Amino acid sequence: MPKFIYQFMKKVIPYSVKKFLKAVIFKYKISHLVQVEIRKMRKYAFDMNLKNDIHNLFARLTYHTHAIEKGLSNPYFREGFGQKAIKNLKDAMIEYKNAGYALDEERFLSAFIVLQEYCKVHDGKPKYTLDIYKFLDSFSITPPVLKVGAIEYQKKTIIKKSKSMFSDLALNRISVRDYSQAEVDDSIILNSIGIAIKSPSVCNRQPWRVHLIKNEELLMKILNLHGGFRGNGDNLKKIILVTVDLRYFSNAYERNQGYIDGGIFLISLVYALTCNEIATCILNAMFDIKRENEMRSLLNLEDSEILIGFITIGNYPDKFKSPASLRISPDKCLTIH
Repeated sequence: MPKFIYQFMKKVIPYSVKKFLKAVIFKYKISHLVQVEIRKMRKYAFDMNLKNDIHNLFARLTYHTHAIEKGLSNPYFREGFGQKAIKNLKDAMIEYKNAGYALDEERFLSAFIVLQEYCKVHDGKPKYTLDIYKFLDSFSITPPVLKVGAIEYQKKTIIKKSKSMFSDLALNRISVRDYSQAEVDDSIILNSIGIAIKSPSVCNRQPWRVHLIKNEELLMKILNLHGGFRGNGDNLKKIILVTVDLRYFSNAYERNQGYIDGGIFLISLVYALTCNEIATCILNAMFDIKRENEMRSLLNLEDSEILIGFITIGNYPDKFKSPASLRISPDKCLTIH
């Protein structure tokens, strides 16, 4: 359309008609954009495509390694835990090897070592270790020393490092899943929220919502419905849910902005809580429609709120274990243009 005709139409068409047409256009655009994203997800997600590439396999190796690490760090050790995770990890390792990828890659080595760690804690119990040892021998590799498995931490060390430079805070923040008996004071939570509110958001719209759950009955219902914290949660008395209100966004092009702003706020809140000497663990908010609706009903969430993530909070025990959670080196995620 020539520009002069477009400018003329802008002047003569009533505002109410322009607003209606704009809404119709963006409804079409968001439907199209979402369909494009669905096609991409089907093509690239490791549980949805027919042939995993190296990045899909990296994801699977890390996912199942971490599942075993969580079991290794659980204060209530359960003999023979994680059989499903072990099977899935073995499958991913075999696919990775058969594809001809390098066996000295750190994510593959982490998978290898976590199985060694599993065998160490089951020493003298061939029922759980014999098959794993045979499996590991088939790779004929000697892995380097890497921080994989469960690492023991001390409260005083974590708190000291969280009070210094940001790099120390970030590098020493860990997920803590069991807590001391001392309850976290609400004023510390409020102070941490105040710090996190300084987070950047699109056009400074600040669409965040924070739900503090401390009613004991409601908290147990939330945990049971979530299902991702089973076997943990000693002395857990408070949980935070971060949501974002979609009413703060304008059109189809901002359809993902809520998750971006919400994610930035959530990690800012976690760092603020850590700086305030509070132990945390982030839990995802990925549910099917039935469970999400149940969660919304329990918390009386508005329909315009989207779920970003949960944060469990408590005070540090004096000593505790947490998954090592090996991180990749910076060059693995950096592309220079």
